[in-house]
Amino acid sequence: MNIARYALCPTCWYAGHFQYSGQQRWPPTVARLHGLPAVMNLWTCPNCHSTLSEAALLVAPTAYRFVWRTQRAQPVRINRSE
Repeated sequence: MNIARYALCPTCWYAGHFQYSGQQRWPPTVARLHGLPAVMNLWTCPNCHSTLSEAALLVAPTAYRFVWRTQRAQPVRINRSE
């Protein structure tokens, strides 16, 4: 199965198409206790080869807004003497 999805990798910041890697299945009781879906899709980053869950991907257009904000962020000075 060759399914791709456009997203931003939270590990290496690669923006592009991720390949579908399969599904991770949790018993319904465990999933409910941890607030997770019982079946979670997994995706692989072609740049760093990390396997990421559906929830971990920063999906466009959220990815575009995140990159835009971080690229224009100003450094913050921290006064350690206080």
